[in-house]
Amino acid sequence: MSLAFNPLTNELWASSKVAIGQKDKIYKIDLTTGAAILIGETDFNVPTNDLAFDEAGVLFGVIGSPTENGRIIIIDTSTGLGTLLGDTGFQDVRALAYTVNNPTSVDDNNNSLPESFYLAQNYPNPFNPSTKISFRIAEPGIVSLKVFDILGNEVMSLVDEQKPAGLYEVKFDASSLTSGVYFYQLKSGNLVQTKKMVLLK
Repeated sequence: MSLAFNPLTNELWASSKVAIGQKDKIYKIDLTTGAAILIGETDFNVPTNDLAFDEAGVLFGVIGSPTENGRIIIIDTSTGLGTLLGDTGFQDVRALAYTVNNPTSVDDNNNSLPESFYLAQNYPNPFNPSTKISFRIAEPGIVSLKVFDILGNEVMSLVDEQKPAGLYEVKFDASSLTSGVYFYQLKSGNLVQTKKMVLLK
């Protein structure tokens, strides 16, 4: 059994490693009684070797038998269902840890940004296939809002035009993209903010 703690909800989660050919189960642990509450199955017929939450509360798992390459999945915390994110390229991967590593070399220090320049977290997140992104700019000027994949490749430009100061909302339709982690970046003048979102098909 592997465990992961969600710091946003103070919940402990677990996966049961079953025999190859059977589907692993995902549980939420009652911290008062220690009871395991079944959430669902990953739908992969291989062991889930470890779990980890990111800072947005998205649950990741690494799956695979000792003779297979480890694969990363995203787990829906409402159903336990797993969606394949990618192959690690390494056999017998037993552990998973999450660290922040933005794909672009920008200064994302919110403390240096004026209060009137703001990029909101997309909603819903995770999403399928569309989500909404809100942002606020302090001064009129050229504004760009772009989406990048986890490797830093630009996959879509949502806004690239002159805009007056104000609050805006943009719908992002990811029907043409595959499941995975993406980053969206807002630029206005010399101000930049980047946030992460998860497409879960």
